[in-house]
Amino acid sequence: MTKILVLYYSMYGHIETMAHAVADGANRVDGVEVVVKRVPETMQAEAFAKAGGKTQKRARRHAAGAGRV
Repeated sequence: MTKILVLYYSMYGHIETMAHAVADGANRVDGVEVVVKRVPETMQAEAFAKAGGKTQKRARRHAAGAGRV
């Protein structure tokens, strides 16, 4: 089985959306397991909120076979 890690950082949510789209596409290939992980935030919570950052949505694990059309 081929394993793919989609590792991303997203402050405003746009890159997170793209990362999940990449994972969904890769997961359509037989024999592929995709895991999505977000790089942890290093900015202080108050500064992050003032900058308009979005809180982390849970990274989701794409089990092999999920989301196939």
